[in-house]
Amino acid sequence: MARLFSKTQSANPPSERDLLNNKYQSARSVFLLVVALTVVNMVMAVVGEDTYFLFSIFIPYFLTFLGAMLCGKMPEEYYVGENAIEPYESSGIMWVLVAISAIIVIAAAVLWLISKKPSTIKMIVMLAFFALDTVLMLLISGIDLTMILDYVMHAYIIYALITGISAAAKLKALPQESPVAPDDSFIAP
Repeated sequence: MARLFSKTQSANPPSERDLLNNKYQSARSVFLLVVALTVVNMVMAVVGEDTYFLFSIFIPYFLTFLGAMLCGKMPEEYYVGENAIEPYESSGIMWVLVAISAIIVIAAAVLWLISKKPSTIKMIVMLAFFALDTVLMLLISGIDLTMILDYVMHAYIIYALITGISAAAKLKALPQESPVAPDDSFIAP
């Protein structure tokens, strides 16, 4: 138990390279979580749920939700009242929109996969991808106060990706690590 609270951990602080690598990998983890929750949101829309996780890519969810709504998959309140829509008989349009959404999500997953090693360019592409999604979200929804949490989450994800870009650039600027020579001071009997 005493070992839990010992000061040995502070004796060897992480190197600057380790800290920067952790920041980069953290940005990648945020992007992976976004991709995963987008898939969950898409599945929920296809089965008729109109709730979603905020921490996701907007356009694939929007397209999937639109397809599900147009095909009568959403709760009854979407189809009654003054602003009601008449659903299509065929679910073909929904599957076309799901396919387009899947292509977008697969592209995001590929971006995550190829960014394993710290790379400023790859992280910038991820940022551009997500920034485009954010711009499209704002164009589609306008400034809607009911979506304030969506805006905050998108801003956080953009911040995380910018942090990843900064970390990758600083890692590239660090001098190469020299190989550690073996310690010959210990001689076996």
